[in-house]
Amino acid sequence: MILFRRRHCAQYYFTTKDTVDVGEPFNFGIGFRNISKANFDSVKVKLTITDKDNREVIVPIPRQKPLSTSTPNDTIRLNVPITTKSLLVTTQYCKLNPDNDQPEQFQFNNYAFRNLYVRPDSLSPCWT
Repeated sequence: MILFRRRHCAQYYFTTKDTVDVGEPFNFGIGFRNISKANFDSVKVKLTITDKDNREVIVPIPRQKPLSTSTPNDTIRLNVPITTKSLLVTTQYCKLNPDNDQPEQFQFNNYAFRNLYVRPDSLSPCWT
């Protein structure tokens, strides 16, 4: 289950800006909690960025730690740095446990979309 930060609920985690300047570091952060009665082996994550020309770039993310049922509400906090030097308008699509990597009854709660606007430079470089 993907977790989102709510005003009064510290247990939820989703941190990302919706607008950045070109070249500004951008961090995509999201939480994932095991709500099932089965353990998760290492969790597979797929993060795809779609640019303004509708080209998809898959961001390589290593498998995350296993999630146990013996630890109540065991959670992963995923933080992925993304370079914005060549992006303008993008959509991030994050899918945890893609392709039913580990059997689950439901998949609808394992993904998130987020739009990002990268503000272009407004000044020309000054040569001296």
